[in-house]
This record gives sequence, structure tokens and C-alpha cells, in this order.
Amino acid sequence: MTAPVRIDHATPGSPAAVFLDRDGVVVTNHPAYLRRVADVELLPGVGPALRRLNAAGRALVLVTNQAVVGKHLITLEQALDIHRHITDTLTREGVMLTASYLCPHVAADGCPCRKPEPGMLTSAIRDLSLDPARSTMIGDACTDVEAGRRAGVEAMLVLTGRGRDEVTRLRAPATVVEDLPGAVSALVDRWSVTA
Repeated sequence: MTAPVRIDHATPGSPAAVFLDRDGVVVTNHPAYLRRVADVELLPGVGPALRRLNAAGRALVLVTNQAVVGKHLITLEQALDIHRHITDTLTREGVMLTASYLCPHVAADGCPCRKPEPGMLTSAIRDLSLDPARSTMIGDACTDVEAGRRAGVEAMLVLTGRGRDEVTRLRAPATVVEDLPGAVSALVDRWSVTA
């Protein structure tokens, strides 16, 4: 068992973070896995939504399970190429990510970084000196919500990606929103009230 693959992008400016699942939240989810750079497509409104989080001073951390590697459908290097393409695309959209964590394992590996385990989030909290009580996890699956809960982080479930199916299985407390722009609007509105 190994630690998640960490990719640094920028120095965090704040101990408050938004953790983002990748497939189904930031980019289109593919039922047979995202296997090629050519298949990468940002979901509508993602660039402007993430720029709002940057403007609000939040650290942005992508945390993604990529069992496509553990199932030997693509190599880790191919997965990292796809991931770099996504992060480069976000950079071109004016988005500044703080870091990314990628777990290449399958569930049978028992890896502590594979969501619903909180390892990617707790690694980021430790590595980047983040405050879980001031942070939020946004995902499209119950495993994202559970990883957030186990890391002591608020969770939001979006209905994009797998979210419409997953919402019926939701057991842990989570705010349910339509999509990433809706999640960001809800967060920014709340922060403006408490500021």
C-alpha cells in the first residue's frame, strides 16, 4: 500500500479549503472511466465557480479515486497525464488549484487514501496546514460525503455525475445541490453572512 499521489499547484493562502472530487464534479464522469485526454470535458460553469472560490481566498484541493489504474486499464503515468491536462485546463480558465491527491487503488487493496477512507483529505490537511472545521468536501458520491465526514469536514453532494443515483443512498449528513456552481453559490452566500 502506498500514499496517494500528491501534485502541488500553489501555496495555500488560507487554512480554509474546498476539497473537490474530480470526475462528475469538475469534469464529465465516464461510466467506463476517464481513460484518454481527448475525453476530458469540464462541466458547465466550473471555471467561473472555482474562480469565485479563489476570490474568496479558499485553498482548492482535488481529491480523486482513480481505480482505473488499479484495474490495469491505464497506467499511473497515463492517469497523471489526464490529471495534468485537467489541471492545465483549469489554469487556462483562470483557476488556481492548491494541490491534487490521486488514489490509484481499487477497493480490495484496503487503501486508507481511497474514499470513503479520509486519507487524501487528512494528508492534505496535514501537508497544507488546513483547518477541517473551516473546510468543505464537494462530491458526487456517498464515498465523497463519507470521506469528508471522517476527516471532520462539511460535505456537499452535487447531482451531476453519479449524484442523482447516489443521493438515494446518502446516509451521512450532507447538503445536496444541483451542481458545482450551485454548491459554490451556497458556500459564498453563507460566508458573506458570517463575515
